[in-house]
Amino acid sequence: MSYNGSGTFQINSTGQPVVGGTIISSASFNALTADLATGLTTAITKDGQTTATARIPFAQGLTSTLVTDASSTTTGSIFTAGGVGIAKKLYVGTDVNIAGLTASSAVATDASKNLVSVTNTGTGSNVLATSPTITTATLASANLTTALTLAGAAGNSGQVLTSAGSGLPTWVTPTGGFILGTPVATTSGTSIDFTGIPAGVKQIVISFNGVSTNGTSEKSIQLGDAGGIETSGYNCTSMRLEGSGISPTSSTGGFEINSVLIGDTIIGSVILTLENSSTNAWAITGVLGDTSARLFTLAGRKPLSAVLDRVRLTTAGGVNTFDAGEINIAYI
Repeated sequence: MSYNGSGTFQINSTGQPVVGGTIISSASFNALTADLATGLTTAITKDGQTTATARIPFAQGLTSTLVTDASSTTTGSIFTAGGVGIAKKLYVGTDVNIAGLTASSAVATDASKNLVSVTNTGTGSNVLATSPTITTATLASANLTTALTLAGAAGNSGQVLTSAGSGLPTWVTPTGGFILGTPVATTSGTSIDFTGIPAGVKQIVISFNGVSTNGTSEKSIQLGDAGGIETSGYNCTSMRLEGSGISPTSSTGGFEINSVLIGDTIIGSVILTLENSSTNAWAITGVLGDTSARLFTLAGRKPLSAVLDRVRLTTAGGVNTFDAGEINIAYI
């Protein structure tokens, strides 16, 4: 063995060292040259002919004074074909070129934080100051619209966008106040419909302003869902109060207002309230009047086959034509 466990070369042949005045035996000389050959074969040559067969520790580090092209990954002072595995901190003092990734300026380092390199996004300087000035991107409304469109958030008229926590935001009907519809003139036709009422509505106010028809049929309020207006299944009681007394009536085809005179101009409001969400049942109550000093009261209930999304004003039988006034709704 030419080298011991500490890397010290040892001559192991008998008769060494040679003593003056003695004959050098051929066996001793041949053993010496063989030992030297073994030692030289084990050593690393400076011209790069040999390859190390084990990891070589460098107690004082590794320094190279070779002047080469620093931008090349194949001609640098230290070149490894298989990459460099670093068990501890890496300090980069000047430009760095790692596997083709070139930094045109010194890589930021901070030994106190074990920071050895940074990944930059965008342009400009790295922020290291105590009170830095940050330039942020401006969020354009077009970008927000695009993002919401990609998320499939379309919503309905009158709804607002509400956070869902960690998930995507959703459109909901606001609960902070009534959403007012657009007034519709009741000057023609046999029915007036309000559609597109959003799901989740709990109460609807229907307001009348001088509504009249050309006939003697009672005015009727009907409800509907995605399947259309429902014309049966109502339970309604209505009364007309006038100087001659009280005239009650009931109906199953709609919430009817007991106004039967040509020229009656109905004013006031009725209120629809969701009574049972599992059966989509609505209750109605209201007090109305006309220009002839009459009062009309009504109360009733109607379950729907699905979630309400429309309301209709018509007449019993649907044959009289509206000829004056306007109507509107507000919902919450």
